[in-house]
Amino acid sequence: MRLDALLESAGPALAGIEVAPALAATEVTGIAHDSRGVTPGSLFCCLRGSQSDGHGFASDAVAAGAVALLCEHRLGLDVAELVVPDARAAMGPLAAAVHGHPSRDLDVIGVTGTNGKTTTVTLIAAVLRHAGIAAESIGTLTGTRTTPEAPELQARLAELRDGGVRAVAMEVSSHALVQRRVDGTRFSVAAFTNLSRDHLDFHGSMEDYFKAKARLFDRSFTERAVIDVDTMHGRLLADAIDLPVVVRTSLDDITVTGLGPTWSSFEWRGHSVRLPFGGRFNIANALVAAETAALLGVDGATVADGLAAAPAVPGR
Repeated sequence: MRLDALLESAGPALAGIEVAPALAATEVTGIAHDSRGVTPGSLFCCLRGSQSDGHGFASDAVAAGAVALLCEHRLGLDVAELVVPDARAAMGPLAAAVHGHPSRDLDVIGVTGTNGKTTTVTLIAAVLRHAGIAAESIGTLTGTRTTPEAPELQARLAELRDGGVRAVAMEVSSHALVQRRVDGTRFSVAAFTNLSRDHLDFHGSMEDYFKAKARLFDRSFTERAVIDVDTMHGRLLADAIDLPVVVRTSLDDITVTGLGPTWSSFEWRGHSVRLPFGGRFNIANALVAAETAALLGVDGATVADGLAAAPAVPGR
């Protein structure tokens, strides 16, 4: 894609960036944030990290074939330099544009919360597959990071789209939300499981941790949410967000009919569900998955059967 067309496709995050006429036609074929991953035609993103500053690797990236740089100050290298206040904030939309905005062609479901993300994502994908929808998942069980960096995430979404997948259930971590890894992604549904004390070494306080999770429920990401309101933070989130569709789930609204060490059963929307996982917390996860699938158009009987047929979740 031509550089000028790429900037236009990336949207508001790159608005106002000017490219010299001689460089506007530069062909960009990929995007990278690690100079070791640069290939000829790449746009290299100079990110500031806790251990290193990507601006210091820009010359290595150019030597490896980078044709443009996303940076926070001028570097004076002989390629197009896109200077922005926050390279992380711009990288996600650029990565989405490079890969043709894959989330616009998929039903992407983002699940966030302290606990239950992996199980809930697994259940959502299982129900959708049972409904005959080609579905995959992204998360703890599929990569080194719960939520990949933006270039890897958009590349994976594009790969799945091009391979015939129609829905992707993915875990969205609080780190990913703070670090803008999912910026540029459109979610068909965003779901919240719960919030408990964790990652405070990164976030500093429960208030900031909650704010990080809540960012997923902005209209820039989605218009539909499913929220477990059995915890204080779930209720706070459901009350605070401004989305057209907000579905609240609670164990108080269903009848639990059985609990065993490796199974549980409950009634949901007039359907008997036997879940191949034990524990009330897994019923809570299943309710989030069920309501998410229902928002995507899966009928109740198929949801119940899909939950019953869900595979075991490794390590859970």
